[in-house]
This record gives sequence, structure tokens and C-alpha cells, in this order.
Amino acid sequence: MAKLKVDAGACGFMSTVEVRKGNNGSFELLLESECEMVQRLAERLRVLSTEDLSNKRSQVFKEGFQCLRHISCPLPIAILKALEVEAGFNVPRDVKIEFEK
Repeated sequence: MAKLKVDAGACGFMSTVEVRKGNNGSFELLLESECEMVQRLAERLRVLSTEDLSNKRSQVFKEGFQCLRHISCPLPIAILKALEVEAGFNVPRDVKIEFEK
């Protein structure tokens, strides 16, 4: 299981992303957040596959663009990072974006 905490920034919402290896090469996605848009995404996107990592038109981005109002929301990238780790394609390292002051 790969689990991430996501602080989306200005909106103030925290989310958790959990990806678990399932059967037949599929992966189960669990999203938790107080954000209504993320909750809607969680209803629409429950199963992932490694094809989501190799296809620029992955269902993660397709559904994310449908459900999330802000194109810069970091949640789709967090979902893909968790999938990479759970699938064994990457190592669990933190990602950080900071504004310089």
C-alpha cells in the first residue's frame, strides 16, 4: 500500500491518497478529503492500472479535469506518484513545491 498526505495549498484542504495492489494487475484507489471536488473524484475513480502511468491521456487526468475546478490542483500528480510506488516503478520520496520569498 502507498499512502500520501496532500496539502493542496490556498484552498486549505488536506487529502489522503491510498493506492493498494488489487487483482489482475489493477490497483484500488481510496481518496479522503473534505473537498467536495475530491469527493466527487473519489466516486468516479476507484480502480487504476499501470496504463495510467504510460498514457498522457490517463483516466487520472481525464477524471481530474472533470471533477477538480483548479487545473493546478496537485491531487492527480499525487495519485500517479502513489500508483508508481505501489506498482514498483518508483521509490517513496517526498515531493515539495515551495514559493521563494
